[in-house]
Order: sequence, then C-alpha cells, then structure tokens
Amino acid sequence: MAEPKTMPQSGEPAVPRKYWWILGGVTLVLAAAVTLLVLYLTQRPVTLTPQTLTVDAAYTPVFGTFAQDRIPFSVETEDGKRYGFLTLDGEVAVEPVYEAVGAYHDGYAYATLDGKDGLLDLAGGVALDFIYDAVMGYEDGIAVVIRLDEEGAPYSQALNLQGEVLWEVDFQLDAFRDGMARYIDNETGLLGYVDTQGNIVLEAQYAGASVFQDGLAVVRTDGAEEASVINAQGEALFTTAELDETAVFSDGLFRVASASETGAGGDSVYDYVFYDAAGREALALPALHYLSDFVGNRALAVAPQADGGTQAYALERSGRHLLFSGEYDHLTYAEGVVFGQYEDAEGDPVYEYYDLRG
Repeated sequence: MAEPKTMPQSGEPAVPRKYWWILGGVTLVLAAAVTLLVLYLTQRPVTLTPQTLTVDAAYTPVFGTFAQDRIPFSVETEDGKRYGFLTLDGEVAVEPVYEAVGAYHDGYAYATLDGKDGLLDLAGGVALDFIYDAVMGYEDGIAVVIRLDEEGAPYSQALNLQGEVLWEVDFQLDAFRDGMARYIDNETGLLGYVDTQGNIVLEAQYAGASVFQDGLAVVRTDGAEEASVINAQGEALFTTAELDETAVFSDGLFRVASASETGAGGDSVYDYVFYDAAGREALALPALHYLSDFVGNRALAVAPQADGGTQAYALERSGRHLLFSGEYDHLTYAEGVVFGQYEDAEGDPVYEYYDLRG
C-alpha cells in the first residue's frame, strides 16, 4: 500500500531539489522573454498620423515662433506685411494688422502697431496699449517695457497689466524668465540679472548669459573659452568648454552639439550630448543633422542616410523612433509640435502637424 502524501513541513522544499534547476531555467527563460517583449514594444518604430492645418491661401504661417497653441502668420497688404495669429484649427485668433508679433508666453505676446509696441492676450485683446518703444515680454504679472528718455537713452519699466509702473531702472532689461531678467550695463555692455523687485541679484559680469530656467542659467565671462552653469545665487555648479551661453536647461537637461563630420549630402553631422544639472552625461545621440530639445519625452531628430538623403522622426528618450507618415519639403519644430509643409499637384502649400506633447 502506497504511503499517503503529506504537505511539506516548514522549510522543506515543495519540489525535490533535483528539479530546482529545471524551474530556475524556465523562470529565466520567461523573464528574458518578457524583457525582450517589453524592449520590442518600447523600441519598435511607430508611424504617426498627422493632423491637417487648413490655412487661407493668403496666409503664410510662421511656425518657428509657435507657442501656447498660437501660430503667427503674415499676409501681404498695400502697406507691406501684416501679422496675426492662427489657432491649430486654422482659425484666425488675432487679426493680421500688426507690423510684428512675438511668441506668446504666460498668455501674452508683444505686437507692433504704427512703430510702437503693445501687449496682446490670447484672444487678440489689447492688454497694454501701443505706446512703448519696445515690449520685451510678460511673465508672472510683470511686463517689461523699454522707453527712451528725452536724450534718446533707453530705460526699463516693470508694469502690471493695468499699465501701472511697478518700478523702473536706468538700463535695458530683458523679459523675466523663472523670476530673473537679464540686464545690460550701459558702460561695460556686460550682462547681469535682476529679480522681480528690480534688485540687482547678479552684477553685470558676463559677456554671454542665457535666460534662467528651472533655477539655472549658462554664463560665460569675457574672453573665457568655458561656460558655467550657475544657480540663482551665482554659484557655478560645473564648468565646461562644451556648453555656451546659448544653451538652455530644458526638461531637466542641457543640450550640447559638437560637429563630428560631414554627411553624404554635404551637410554637417553633429554628435549630441545631454547633461543634467550636475554636469553628468545623461544621454548621448551621435551622428545627427539636427536634434531639438526634449519637450516631455520627445524631441525632433533629423538623421543622415547612406544615399545622401535625410530621415526625420520624433525621438523618445527610450530611443524609440516615431516616424512621420508624410514626406515634407520643410519641417519646423516648436514647443513640442512638428509642422510639415509640402506642395500639392497644383503647387499650393499643404500644412500638417504632429503634436508630440502627449
């Protein structure tokens, strides 16, 4: 008579030891298969479907300064070009009556009318009248404007949206970004920074200086070959010859490009490296014609091909390629949206876009 089966005691293996290697092997195979499946799903190219931007034939979009879902556009008039703004639906948000416009920031953009600057809201309403020699921009309740004194010397004012002067300084300011604005010393021409109260936080000592973003900026002293990443106290976090003052800390990374070779088509090829705020290399992407900053998880890349052509695609940080379904004469990238343009059979421009912000 067979012995009855019993449950294993505590600490006793439920499977004889001679079968452990089989179970271990099966587990490893399953884990490897799952890993490969995840890698395949996250790395395999995906083809994106564009959205069509329907634009009046008389309008010429200016995609490079797209921001906050507003596309500047121009139209030819008897008095020359005039500018307005379109929505992503192709509707006119701001009528094309202005001599110049800037990109929106915090819901407002500068515009020029009859040689003077003012400030527009997203609906095209006038937030600041057209009485200023220059409007530098708006952020967090402060509009920076430039005015000229009786001798023609520029000075800066900080205004609220009622046009009231909060404070003024006798030098030129840039727009505020991240609570800091660059200023130019009238005598030396060097750059420094002021805070939102008009106080000089960092003295004018830099030959080049970027805007602040996420509490960081890139600065370079006069004659220096290396640039430094500084915090709002002016402390250098790291210094490197690979950065310059045009670099911007975007989505947690600094983008640096160095020319590596000339592609088959004769265009320059760059090696791109992204650094984090501590100067550590976070991502390296070699041999590209162009690579934008990341917005969220995605950037625009243009890669050389063996036949001398190029391949444009959206690139995720994981390395996955998001391919565009159309072929375009021009591609423009701004604020996480890729705009493509080509001509139809009649020679008329067709506009499409891919929103990479999602």
